[in-house]
Amino acid sequence: MRSAHQLRIAAAGSHADDPQAATARGGENKGQKSDELPYLVELWQDGGAVEMTLGALRVPSLAWSSYYAAVAAFPGRKVTLRHNAQVLASSIFPK
Repeated sequence: MRSAHQLRIAAAGSHADDPQAATARGGENKGQKSDELPYLVELWQDGGAVEMTLGALRVPSLAWSSYYAAVAAFPGRKVTLRHNAQVLASSIFPK
């Protein structure tokens, strides 16, 4: 049984054969339910598309910590924290 505080983070393009990494990037993993990692930290391109999923997390406090770390790591870039389809935070707001 996995710990409730387990954290999985994967950058796009890394560990292509790892099903957990594929799930973190938004890919398919037949053995894992999508609601197990409902929080996503995403980095956006200037054109309005997701460039990279920086993290897929289960625990809200870790999700917020990952979001703030990503905002600090990518200053001036749009970073979002989502819970399923709802955007909880965005580092840059649309004009």
